[in-house]
Amino acid sequence: MIKVVNPEENDFVIDYKYCNNAYTVADERCIEVPWLLQNIKNLKKKQMKVLDVGCVGSKYLDDLKSIGCEVYGNDIRNIGDTLSLKGVFVGKINEIKTDVAFDAIICISVLEHIGLGGYGSKRENFKNLQVVALRTMANLLNN
Repeated sequence: MIKVVNPEENDFVIDYKYCNNAYTVADERCIEVPWLLQNIKNLKKKQMKVLDVGCVGSKYLDDLKSIGCEVYGNDIRNIGDTLSLKGVFVGKINEIKTDVAFDAIICISVLEHIGLGGYGSKRENFKNLQVVALRTMANLLNN
């Protein structure tokens, strides 16, 4: 972790393990992930069930587990090693069938990719896929 001091602003901390590479000064994940972890901790619920949508390549699964989360993963790609995950859902978020009610659902830098098979592919011919995904996530939450 590196402390960045800006004399015109408050001091802040960037955790480089969440950046794309060691040479990146900062990208959105350097801010998003620490914010996410702090807010999950603030929920103060024992054994929270968390679904990480778009989990392939997530660098924070072990961090979520270390603060008491049961972490489930969802991705359209093959998730691979699932040792860090309590459960796995391969496929589109709106196709998940489960009785698990999640306390939190995270999707860091994922919504803009919903409806795409991958970088450079054509978008599916269905409007409002992001809205459908958000409604599905809302329905999967523990009320």
